[in-house]
Amino acid sequence: MVAIAFFVTPVCMAQSSSLVTINGYVYSGALPMGGAKVQIYSWDGKNMGNTPLKTVTTKDSSPGVGSFTFTNVPYDSSKTFNYVVMASKNDGTAYALVHIVPPETSTETAKAEPIYLDLAMDSWVTDLTGTVQSGNLLANAIGIQKANVTIYERNQTDGSVLPGIKASAVTDSNGKFEVKNLPYGLYEAVVTANVNNNNYIKKVDFTTYQQETHINAIMSQIMLATPTPTPAAKPSGSGGGLFGIPGFEAVLALVALSGTALFLRKR
Repeated sequence: MVAIAFFVTPVCMAQSSSLVTINGYVYSGALPMGGAKVQIYSWDGKNMGNTPLKTVTTKDSSPGVGSFTFTNVPYDSSKTFNYVVMASKNDGTAYALVHIVPPETSTETAKAEPIYLDLAMDSWVTDLTGTVQSGNLLANAIGIQKANVTIYERNQTDGSVLPGIKASAVTDSNGKFEVKNLPYGLYEAVVTANVNNNNYIKKVDFTTYQQETHINAIMSQIMLATPTPTPAAKPSGSGGGLFGIPGFEAVLALVALSGTALFLRKR
């Protein structure tokens, strides 16, 4: 009965809930996996259902090898996560939660975030990477080093920040940081940076629902000067001149003036 309730016709479902399309890819490492079984299950906030609601197989030919699609999937906008997607092939299995972004205006529709499943990685946890950058946007953005990144969990019902630190990290010389094995869920990253003896704070809300997640923290209050490129040093022992040969440019000028051609011959 659960499967029947899930996949009734779009006309009937549209009367009580909205519908989305869920797209994704299955990999094993860097290799797209055609012919993998992909199933969608219900999710009650803590556990997945016992019976798959629908099963599809990833494409095994180009274009789109390893891709899959679930169409006309109803969702409850009051929940952060409605479903779990499971992919399997041979001895590999991977799981991801379905994260649906609700519409912001009346002219928009809800969209399910694309899902990327890697059969070679752990599931139910994400490898989080991020960058902390200055307010110099786009190509001029500069990474802020030694910024502290503290991660807190958020309540999945109202989004409020829960007490207790879930993870922490410090950015490297390029403003990058990494946190491994962060469980799927809702989080807030609080970034603190000390630049020129001033303290700055930036908060970023994010959601982890698959095996890899990346976030950016743009600290618009901080404007850093773009470093001036350092001129390349001359090779040691160089006495100047073309190819490091002293006075070589003068020799070429004399040859040109005399109308004589200079040939370099392979031996």
